[in-house]
Amino acid sequence: MIALAEAQAGTNGTAGARRIAAAFARARAAGRPALIPYVVAGYPDADTSFAIALAAADAGADLLEVGLPYSDPLADGATLQRASAAALRAGATLEGALRLIERIGAARPDLPLVPMAYANQVIGGGDGSATAARLAAAGAAGLIVADLTPDEGEAFEAVCRTAGLALVY
Repeated sequence: MIALAEAQAGTNGTAGARRIAAAFARARAAGRPALIPYVVAGYPDADTSFAIALAAADAGADLLEVGLPYSDPLADGATLQRASAAALRAGATLEGALRLIERIGAARPDLPLVPMAYANQVIGGGDGSATAARLAAAGAAGLIVADLTPDEGEAFEAVCRTAGLALVY
């Protein structure tokens, strides 16, 4: 399991962890806290969530957390639950969220993207390697998985490490 402090320090050795650590170091060198806005993929729709992400980046975001809409987001607060539900009603899917991350990554390649997901979304019925590889290729530096058990986390961390992602759970 990688703790947030380890991701910030880049100690898990992945390219993603080093990108996250560099973002925190730049903010620290500027004498300010890191700005990490949260965008729900597909809320209120795909194009608007992309525009919001770019606006956040252009306004000085050091990292960007991208919430992957989920039907039962129990780890999220009421506002994010409502945004996720609205995104799903508007047609948001995991595939659409991956495309959004690709678009953001292509438009702002220096901005570390850290998707926030649930285990069923990223691991599903397998080991999650396809999703982890796709996230890394899309520009994600790390991944937050809200509901991994310690046993699942150990196995999935190895998958994420192979893909170059820092895993936070």
